[in-house]
Amino acid sequence: GVVTAPMHWLLSSSDRWFLQHYYGAKAVGVYSIGYSIGIVGMMINGAVTSVWLPEAAREYEQSPAQARLTLGRLMDRLIVLMALTWLVVAAAGGDIVRWLANERFYAAADYVPYIAGGVFFYGVLRLADTGLLIAKQLKWAALWWLAGALICALLNMALVPQYGGLGAAITQSIGFAFMSVGILSTAQTKFP
Repeated sequence: GVVTAPMHWLLSSSDRWFLQHYYGAKAVGVYSIGYSIGIVGMMINGAVTSVWLPEAAREYEQSPAQARLTLGRLMDRLIVLMALTWLVVAAAGGDIVRWLANERFYAAADYVPYIAGGVFFYGVLRLADTGLLIAKQLKWAALWWLAGALICALLNMALVPQYGGLGAAITQSIGFAFMSVGILSTAQTKFP
């Protein structure tokens, strides 16, 4: 937790730092509109994870053998819910940008699906953390977060100068997808 909290802040903020450096405040303002809409799925993620972790721990304490099956099935359903949220936000995000913002900000519509994808992958990695927590192996999550921070920094340096806000949004999605796959696969080896 000591590592992952600042890493989340770093990863979810660094896109705007790179945009500011390469393109200035105007580009950050446009990006922020898309970002504000793209992270709507965080409400679902927050609600799910606030209930998920204590209930998963309770389920494991009651029956460790049965918990693998029960938690696996429930996790599948929650991932589908998060994926549907990503789909809805990605589909409606452009229209919402055009309804709520001045035409100077319409470019933000292109960023929404990628940012919403990052939110989806963040939700999946939070669910996957449970397996590492139960196995008392959270150090692996911290290592994946550090690797994800490195990947995000490299992608921001490569994509933002060339693609601007779109590069920053793609970096968010790829960075969180990388960590999600890493944490999920590691968790499966520790607590399948």
